[in-house]
Amino acid sequence: FVFLKAERFEMKPLLLSETFETLPLSGQFPPDWKGKRLPGSQAHSYSGNLGEIVVQEFIAANFLIRFFSLRLYKTLSFFIPFEKGYGSIISLKGDFDVTPYGAKSLRMKEGEFLLFHSQENNLKSSFSPAMEYQIVSTAYQPEIYSEWSHLFPKITPTIQPYPFTLLYPLPTRVAVFDAIRSLFYERMEDHLRESYCHLKIKESLFLLSAQMHHHSLGEQPSPWERLSVSEVRSIILTDLRVHHSNKVLADAVGMDRGALNKAFRLEYGMGLHEYLIHARFQRAKELLLEGRTLKQVANDTGYSRSSTFSFEFRKFFGYSPVDFQKGRIRS
Repeated sequence: FVFLKAERFEMKPLLLSETFETLPLSGQFPPDWKGKRLPGSQAHSYSGNLGEIVVQEFIAANFLIRFFSLRLYKTLSFFIPFEKGYGSIISLKGDFDVTPYGAKSLRMKEGEFLLFHSQENNLKSSFSPAMEYQIVSTAYQPEIYSEWSHLFPKITPTIQPYPFTLLYPLPTRVAVFDAIRSLFYERMEDHLRESYCHLKIKESLFLLSAQMHHHSLGEQPSPWERLSVSEVRSIILTDLRVHHSNKVLADAVGMDRGALNKAFRLEYGMGLHEYLIHARFQRAKELLLEGRTLKQVANDTGYSRSSTFSFEFRKFFGYSPVDFQKGRIRS
């Protein structure tokens, strides 16, 4: 059993393989690690016959963030005990299964989230081999949620009495991804980092709660429409250089163009073209921070000329890609 003990937020993730082997985690990044780094966090890593595992933790008094990066050779399961409070899991990359204590397994697809309330029970997450996963898991003390719980009466009463309440995975709105990305990319002095993370964690929890509440009240895509727009999203993200027309995307999943755009907006909070542009520029930020040239980033995000890319980037964010890359702005 591998315990990662928090100093203030008394939660301990328990990591077990499918054969219940102990995973010896080192207290640092792998020597050749080139992935995302959560500033101010503590890294724990494993490299061995199971694959590569990196867990980054940011611990504060009222919340705890974990960012899991997994490349596996064998099937692997994590058993994560939660103390009383709220928790969320967001899949940034990869599909996997989660199993609440005493409940049936749920399939979580890339880009989806779960929001739940815990009474000190285990949440099991199971991953397949030959895949790459990026997962953000956040635990919240109840007081973070309590100040605006009255705004969400449709979900709060159902959450409170039970060990876990999981409706089913919902697609994560882009605004939540933006809040998560800012944790990695915002340049912030060390003494401000925890306060900044607190603001972004509260923002994410509020947005997830609002989405669950809205989903329980308003118009929703049918199960078939949810599958279709998920497939369309995958098509868009497979190659951001390609601008598929609404007709091409609709034909790919056998939907009417108007119906597809409406269902997509209900699920992801924006239209098809808007989603593509947003995804392009968020990817552009990642590439710029990796040190790519403007020409390379422009080419990888669908722009034939770096000057056009720079113009559109500035129009989208309000600052130039060069200023962003050199740290002359607050991203």
